Amino acid sequence: MDRIVLISHAQARIRAHSLKASRFQERRCPACAAVEYRYVILPVRVPVDGQIPTTKGKVTPSGVADLLVVKQTLKSYQGADIAHVENVLKGESKQRTHKTTRRTEGTISTETETNKNEEHELSTTSRFEMSKEASNTIKDDQSLKGSLKASAKYGPAVTVDASVEGSVSRSGEEVNKAASKYSQDVLDRTVKKISEQVMQKELTTTFNETVEDNQHGINNSNGADHISGVYQWLNKVYEAHIFNYGLRMIFDFMIPEPAAFLTYAIAEGANNAEPGLLLEKPMPFTLKPADISASNIGNLTLKYQATDVLPPPEDFVTISDQAKVGGGESNVYYEHGAILSIPSGYEAVWGTVSALRNAWAKKCVIDAQVGSETHRFGYDGVWSWGTSLVNWYNGTAVTSGGSVPWAFTTWGIPNAVVSVEVLCRVTYRRTQQWQAETHAKLMSAYKARMQEYDEKLARQKLQEGITIQGTNPTANLNTIKSELKKQSISILTAQHYDLFNSITRKNSCGWPEINLNEAEAEGFYVRFFEQAFEWDQIMYIAYPYFWGEKSGWTSNLTINDPDPVFDEFLKSGFSRVVVPARPGFEAAIDHFMRFGVPWNGGPLPLITSGAYVPIADELAERLGKQEQEITQGDPWDVTLPTTLIKLRSDNSLPTWKREANVWVPG
Repeated sequence: MDRIVLISHAQARIRAHSLKASRFQERRCPACAAVEYRYVILPVRVPVDGQIPTTKGKVTPSGVADLLVVKQTLKSYQGADIAHVENVLKGESKQRTHKTTRRTEGTISTETETNKNEEHELSTTSRFEMSKEASNTIKDDQSLKGSLKASAKYGPAVTVDASVEGSVSRSGEEVNKAASKYSQDVLDRTVKKISEQVMQKELTTTFNETVEDNQHGINNSNGADHISGVYQWLNKVYEAHIFNYGLRMIFDFMIPEPAAFLTYAIAEGANNAEPGLLLEKPMPFTLKPADISASNIGNLTLKYQATDVLPPPEDFVTISDQAKVGGGESNVYYEHGAILSIPSGYEAVWGTVSALRNAWAKKCVIDAQVGSETHRFGYDGVWSWGTSLVNWYNGTAVTSGGSVPWAFTTWGIPNAVVSVEVLCRVTYRRTQQWQAETHAKLMSAYKARMQEYDEKLARQKLQEGITIQGTNPTANLNTIKSELKKQSISILTAQHYDLFNSITRKNSCGWPEINLNEAEAEGFYVRFFEQAFEWDQIMYIAYPYFWGEKSGWTSNLTINDPDPVFDEFLKSGFSRVVVPARPGFEAAIDHFMRFGVPWNGGPLPLITSGAYVPIADELAERLGKQEQEITQGDPWDVTLPTTLIKLRSDNSLPTWKREANVWVPG
């Protein structure tokens, strides 16, 4: 709601300069008849950052003057210079046949390559074992043998016989043994890498031929005289008149290359459909091989419907190997060596060796090598080591087709697992090769799309017969005014419409929906600039092409449109544009040019406000309703050339005559 505050007359005069958004009212007190002043403070609308532009251009009105508008009305067509003369002698028959053959040849080639390679790796592990066997055997055998023999005989004689035997035996044995063993384990490992050169090529050729045969003939076989067909260029004749609409605040702009966006859209194919035909011409493929990259290949493939384009090579790939050694004995030495092959199209740039081991003593080590760089792993807890491989051989990296050696030896390590990784970077040559191959495939796809387009266009033209060139001049004039309006607002507001995003697709279905907050702010902004100026009375004059960017001179000169007014606009290098302010909006426009805020910093005007523009008035202006206008001066004829040609009704040559200081066809 409006807030009303009572103030004195002096206060009103002071605040009138500072409060631009206030309405002052004078009221006489009914009790004492004293005069009171009050002002109504309007709620100031502060836009949220990022919703609508808050910038303003460095523009000032040219002044206040009578709005003079020049209006042109098509009056007639008239023949101009001779474009062509077709002669046929008496008794002659002339026949012309125009035959156009379009032949499409498509070749699909499938090539399969399988590489087969076999690598033998011989790993030798030396093991030295020392064992000592000692034994002492002492053998001592002792034996004692004793016997006693006695006999007695009693008779005539007494006989006594006795004998004693004894033996002692002793032996000794001592043996010392020592043995040494040296063994070597040889591991023969065969690595098979499939790299067999098997090439299989499948070739499919498709021919598509379209023949267009047009015949044009003139038969004068039975004629009594020679005949001629005279073709003339046609000119448009307009009647121009000046109308005065009264005093207006006038804004005068100079806009460079006003048709720059239109010509860009035509060149890019956004608006390059043939008139009357629902065909979209493929965008020209003008990229060079170096312009193709991983960031745009997806869009290009989709745009030209290329089916055989390969993805770009990875920037980096990693090759690796691993070896496991050990038997659980700490006093055994282990060795390992192998070769890593660099993938095609890559170069080795970095090597990393990681060692996992068991250690029983602090003197245990693993000596590792990758390329020509070496490193020793000790008992310090370091498990991984990396080194650059860029300059390890003759100052350059190992490229595709080369190899990187790696090896390690151990001391005092019972078990170990050693891994190596080599980081490889894609070479510049491989990237160039992919770009060249992809460029050729995209170019082939573009040519195929152009052939399809030409064939469809030819068929539709044959079916329709006559093709209408160009667009209705009234539609062209509306396009011109729309472009000039867009660029005039851009200069007034110092922005390029980057913040207008009232439609969003951030929903579960991806459907377009209104962003309510953005729509409220942007609608407030849009309505001001649509209503604050009389865009239907916009006037312009196009200046020649050479005031534009020099690099575009050639392309601008080759523009050829049958509508002479539109053709002049498309070629223009600069344009002067005059836009009048709507009566009653002068203060609001001045407020915006000072503070960058529309509608005097307040809300949208109510229907009771003088700044309120009924929608019926806007529609009437769009539909060309005549306002109160006063004709000024006399009308005059304006003749504009076209690209149209007309055949004269007879074979006489055209003539002109002078009437009231004007040359007209005779």
